[in-house]
Amino acid sequence: MKTIIYLFLGSFLMAHYPAFSQNSDENNPQIDLQVVEVGVTITEIEDLETIDWKEIFDLYQSNKASDSIGVYLRLKDVSGVMDTGQKFHFKNFKYEVAGKVSERKRLQEQMDTITDRLKRKFLP
Repeated sequence: MKTIIYLFLGSFLMAHYPAFSQNSDENNPQIDLQVVEVGVTITEIEDLETIDWKEIFDLYQSNKASDSIGVYLRLKDVSGVMDTGQKFHFKNFKYEVAGKVSERKRLQEQMDTITDRLKRKFLP
């Protein structure tokens, strides 16, 4: 009985094998990439200096203007001492912006603003 089941299963898979093959043009492969959300997580306050929001928002160039997007900055277990001598600690701070691709410039300005404020306040 097992032999009949295996023969039937084997015949079924062989008959339907072409359905599992991929149809692609090897000479002209096309990649359709749509970025929906991008984030930066830092663990040291000095890493704020290395963030280039323009470069990150450029990832959305291939998306349609009406697509929804999101970008975030997360400070995870970031500690330090401000110029005033006061200690600070961010356990899991997250700042996020969301909108349409057509609003990229405005969203980037928001991320630049929050990053600049954090640098002014917490970087020595």
